[in-house]
Amino acid sequence: MKKVFVAIILIVALLLNFSACQKQTEQGKLLYCFKDKQYELKEGDVILINAYIPHTWFAITETIVYSAGYYPYMLSLSSYGNELEKYFRILYGNQYPAIPILYNGKSEDLSVLFETLYNEFNEKKPGCDLVINNLLVNLSTSLIRRFIPIQGISKSDDKTLRTALDYIDSHLSEKITLEDVAGAVNMSVGYFSSYFKKKLGVGVTEYINKRRLSKAVMLIKTTDKPVTEIAFECGFNSLSVFYDNFTKTYSTPPLKFRKRYGESS
Repeated sequence: MKKVFVAIILIVALLLNFSACQKQTEQGKLLYCFKDKQYELKEGDVILINAYIPHTWFAITETIVYSAGYYPYMLSLSSYGNELEKYFRILYGNQYPAIPILYNGKSEDLSVLFETLYNEFNEKKPGCDLVINNLLVNLSTSLIRRFIPIQGISKSDDKTLRTALDYIDSHLSEKITLEDVAGAVNMSVGYFSSYFKKKLGVGVTEYINKRRLSKAVMLIKTTDKPVTEIAFECGFNSLSVFYDNFTKTYSTPPLKFRKRYGESS
């Protein structure tokens, strides 16, 4: 059998902000390489790669792969699915550039979801955009259940996390300290710092930095604002710090990123 790579690029209507890519190995083995990590994927494994993270892959054996590219922050959630929004922010936040979710003997539902997405995208039957949206929400939910221990988060934790994340998002353009966020949820600084890292797997300062970079990417893509203005609007009080962080995360300086994005649009 020849090596086969099936690419399914699913761009749901009006999804303009933030992109991610999920890939499932249907057959064979793949090696995914990032700047400082590599993952070997086998049949049934899934890897989620967040936006603009440089990577490459190699087929170790004859391989069939399903790939879906989309903009998760613009997916439409029904009222009963709003509680998932905070988990979307964790799953699709750049604090996790790549998330491998290995086959555990119970991934049949993921295989069915990828195959259904493939069929919907190619057949384009009436209502396919709505079906694709719902399938992507289902796929995201399945990955959230595997990656994030939802059952271990109490109602009080749920409210605390939402309040903390909302506070950070609404103050990105300002100076945000650990004391500020801890105060927003009425916790001591020391306790909140360990609490946040335990729940999200990343420290408060690093999370804030990644969220600022995500906002900067969106503004670079969707506006003509000077990069200097964008840097300060996103809360970076030093242009050199912004350039260093942006280049380290996306392997290209902001101006080259804008040029490259414009040429590919």
